[in-house]
This record gives sequence, C-alpha cells and structure tokens, in this order.
Amino acid sequence: MAPRHRYVVLLLVSIASAWEGRVCAELPHLTACRAASPITVDGKLDEPAWDLSIVAGEMRLLSSRQAAARATTFSILHDDAALYIGVTCSIPSGGSQRLPKAKANVHDGPAYADEAIECYLQPAGSSDYYHFAVNAIGTRYDGKGFDKSWNCDWAVTCTRNEKAWVAEMRIPFAGLGIERAPTALADWRFNLSRNDKINQQYHTWADLKRGFHEPQSFGVL
Repeated sequence: MAPRHRYVVLLLVSIASAWEGRVCAELPHLTACRAASPITVDGKLDEPAWDLSIVAGEMRLLSSRQAAARATTFSILHDDAALYIGVTCSIPSGGSQRLPKAKANVHDGPAYADEAIECYLQPAGSSDYYHFAVNAIGTRYDGKGFDKSWNCDWAVTCTRNEKAWVAEMRIPFAGLGIERAPTALADWRFNLSRNDKINQQYHTWADLKRGFHEPQSFGVL
C-alpha cells in the first residue's frame, strides 16, 4: 500500500474509533457488580449482596428527555452462573389497590402491555439481543429480538407493598448461549424500561427515540 493510501486508511480508522468512543460515552453506564453473597430469587431484595450493588434510576419518558412521573430503580449483579436484576417500581400511596388488573397470565403472553418492566440484554460481541419482560403479577415473556419463540430458563419473583412493586430476576448465562461465564461484565449492552399504567407513561433508562427495540441506543454495562 502506498504511503498516502496508508495514511488515509489510518485517518479513517482513527475517526471511526473516536466517533465510536464519543457515542459510547454518551450512553448511560452501569456497573454490574459481582454478588458478594448468595441470592434467593424471592422478590425481597434483602440479601447483603444487593446492599453493595450500584443503583440506577434516571428514567425518562420514551422519545423525550422528560423525567418519568414515578421512580423506578434497579441494580445488576452476577455470579459464575447467572445475571441478577433487581427492580423497584414506585407507586402512589395506596397504589397497590390502584394498579390496573394484569391481563397477561401465561408465559409469553403480552406481559409487557400490562404494568410491567422490560429488560434488554446484548452480550459483548453478540449481534443478538434478548428481551425479558414481567408484569406486576409475575407473568413472564422472553424473546430474541422480536422472536417470541425463543425461550430461556430464567426465573423471576414479584412482590408488592403500599409503596412499590418489586421484581427480582435470575438469567443464566447458559440461556444466553454463553458457555463460559465472564469473570466480569464489560461492554454488554442493556436497557430497562417500564410500562407505567397508573400514569399511562412509557419509561426508559437509555435515550430511545421510537420504541424499546433500539439496541444501538442501549446503555452499557
């Protein structure tokens, strides 16, 4: 390759790398800590490991920078076998009785259309992303992208009180096609969204423009 052509190629690579770094820096980031103690998926989030996790919660309205009406906080942990996601969805005082009745009650029904949360995961180096949703009564939905025929052996338990409803998830790495569990989660893409039925709002952690299925705009673990 001629020196001039080599210079042009290097310049283009540098520009592309700088642009990728700039885009990545603008995405929300969250560290998924290693669980310091065993976790029981019971919807209580009362294990010591959760106390040491990093909490995120800057949720915005879909297609907007406006803050969500109700708080939603979440943390992510992992061990050698699985990823754990704990989510707390605040509701108004007495809201436990005000939550609209869930319609989806069977696996892979449209749980995401009820009062629900949705998690989107894209492992590092993968072109696929995975969609996990659960409504406030614990009905699960899972899919690969838009393909709901894909299933994963994951677990979730939901509880509720007068201030919030809580979801605690366990997603095994093997279910995501990962044979060797990573020692740390780095460069995974992730987003969490909520369908707030009381306020009739769609909330998202990452800045999405048109809908929840925008992996290029997911946050970074």
